[in-house]
Formats: sequence, structure tokens, C-alpha cells
Amino acid sequence: MVAPRPRTTLVTGSSTNPLPREPTGFTLLEVMVAILIIGVTMGTLTLAVTPHGHSVNEEGKRLAALLNLAREEAILNTTETAMELSPSAYRFTRLTADTWQPIADDETLRARTLPAGMTLRLTLEDEILPLPPFSAKEEAIGQAPPRITLWSSGEVSPFRLTIEDHRLGSSCTITVTPAGLITSE
Repeated sequence: MVAPRPRTTLVTGSSTNPLPREPTGFTLLEVMVAILIIGVTMGTLTLAVTPHGHSVNEEGKRLAALLNLAREEAILNTTETAMELSPSAYRFTRLTADTWQPIADDETLRARTLPAGMTLRLTLEDEILPLPPFSAKEEAIGQAPPRITLWSSGEVSPFRLTIEDHRLGSSCTITVTPAGLITSE
């Protein structure tokens, strides 16, 4: 019977055993493929479960960000700016020569319509204000839609603007404090 040859290790840490070692564990490529498969599966499931279109929270965050931007531009450009509201749309206007004109030269502050099934509700000083649809005829005779003014001094009247999604029964409220802090909840 032949005695097994003892393993010896060189100073470099390599073995003098001529037999190759059995591979253990996973290769980097195998791990990356597994992560890719998991990622694709999770993405597919997320798209299948998430309702299509914009959520009321996304619309609320967008509107709050636009209000912040309009307020900052009003202060920086020393121009009076306002947001006009209808039940399912809003637009930003500027005061020029004693009349409020829609902002047409700024793609960010353009007029917007809410997705189908969503409406706006404005509460000012604990009173819900009616929001009639935009009408050129009413504006021509001086009946402007409800307007939230963002003064160049930084002042803003406190208000609550609620976006309601009647399809899903959810809502998001944008609150503006007397100090001009705009939050979306």
C-alpha cells in the first residue's frame, strides 16, 4: 500500500498538490445573472400591480413643486404671479399692464389639465370656494376664475388645495402657510 503524499505549502501560499481543487461557491457571472432575473421579475410585477396613469400623490407633488417655482420666480423677477383654478385644470398667470395674462413663454409653468377622474378643491380661510370651468366669455366681462396670488414680496395667502381622485377614492392636500411654506400630504 502506498502512503499518501503529504501536502506541502510553499511560501507563496500555493499548494504543491498536483490535483486540481474542486470549485466551490458561485461565480460572479452566475450571481449577476440571478440578480438580473430577480430584477426583471420584480419590475414586471410592479408594473402589473401599479395602476396606470398618474397617482394623486404624484400630481400633488408636481403641483406643490410648481407653486414653489412660481413663487420663487415671482420674488426673483419682481413680478406678481398667480395660479388660476378650475375643477380639473390650473394655469399660471402674470400681472402685466393691470391685466392677468396666462404664462405662455414658460414650458414649466404652462396650463395643465388633471388626469381623468381627478378634481381640485380650494379651501381659503376655512371656506371651500367654488371652482367654475375656465371660460373666455366670463374673463372678457371681468369675472376671473379663483386666483391664488404669489406676490413678488414673497407673501402668499394661506390656503389648502386638495386633489381628489374619484376613481380610487384617494386625495392629496397641498397646504400653504402664511410664511409661504408649501407642503404636499
